[in-house]
Amino acid sequence: MFRFGQVLICGAAIIAADPVTVYNLPPVPSLFEAGRLHGQHAKQQITAFQETAEIGKLLNFTHSDTGRIALEKLRNASIEATPWLEVELAGIAEGSGANLDDIWAVNLVSELEQLALPQGDHCSDIMGRDDATGEVWHGHTEDWSMDFKPLCYFVVYNTDAEASFRPIGGLVYPGQAPGFAVTFTPSLWSTSNSLFPWGINVTGKGVVAVARAALEHADPEEVARRYNCTGQAYGMNTQVVANAPGRAFAADIESAGAANSVRLEALDKNLTHFNNYKYQPDVKVKFDSSSAHRQAAADKHPAPGSRADVLSILGDTSDKEWPIYIVNHTMFATVFHSGTGRFWVWHGSNPNESEPSWTSTLAEVFKSSSLPAVV
Repeated sequence: MFRFGQVLICGAAIIAADPVTVYNLPPVPSLFEAGRLHGQHAKQQITAFQETAEIGKLLNFTHSDTGRIALEKLRNASIEATPWLEVELAGIAEGSGANLDDIWAVNLVSELEQLALPQGDHCSDIMGRDDATGEVWHGHTEDWSMDFKPLCYFVVYNTDAEASFRPIGGLVYPGQAPGFAVTFTPSLWSTSNSLFPWGINVTGKGVVAVARAALEHADPEEVARRYNCTGQAYGMNTQVVANAPGRAFAADIESAGAANSVRLEALDKNLTHFNNYKYQPDVKVKFDSSSAHRQAAADKHPAPGSRADVLSILGDTSDKEWPIYIVNHTMFATVFHSGTGRFWVWHGSNPNESEPSWTSTLAEVFKSSSLPAVV
């Protein structure tokens, strides 16, 4: 385990940035073993996460007759789409000592919460392209509960020479497989934020299953194409950015569960995306709230083309009702640069006003991985 953090000096005051917990696991041959080590290292966070008020209510729902049936349908559809996910989650359950059904519930949190206790808006994404090089700067804020903020962590699955899965890592909610919030492989960086269409397809596959099926491919364009699939349970917006010098591939994908609708947009210039549908205006949505405010604030900025441009939007607090960076709601912020594979992570501080808690590169975090034996 690594915990990264910095002390920031602001005038006479000393501000301690929250550390970032990173579980960079040793190379393993199987997803079960990766999951087992994941669960073993994060056992305390997984237990504490399930004891928070919000997740406790969710688990109570899945223990009821109605919730148990919904969980089983979503789980079965996810396993059908991504059979190896069941193996990984079984490993997480064994390593952490948690109930496997409860581990599945937190991996289907976006879908199940819309049946049990609908929540509000989450997350912002800002993507800018450097006009001179074509390289992409991709920024993301992960917004949810302050109860979750100290518990979330990064996990990295490294592969040995016998592995049958690709190396993968990301920012996860405790007990989740990588694939829901910020996710990366040696060849790409990806983030997601929630969309809220009316209606859920309880026989559809969950976000994590869709992500993991897509991310088993090395090529970012093929990953984006695989994300752009029908039969999903609920709504999600996902960005995919290649880890490559020069003009990088970047794409934005929207899914709309019960409407059985998906849309992929290859991005030529720049992007801002919040929790409203941008490419499918006919999708009937459940929430509006903060997205219009955040979009209006972002639109006041020049089109981003650099790290500083992206940070200025990610850290915007000009809207007093619903700012883009929301104190006591924004848990993490990340920025990724396609040309170098470098990324920056902020935990509990405005990314436009502070130094990151952790910075690294995709090459560094996956340096102990071998190429998988089977792709």
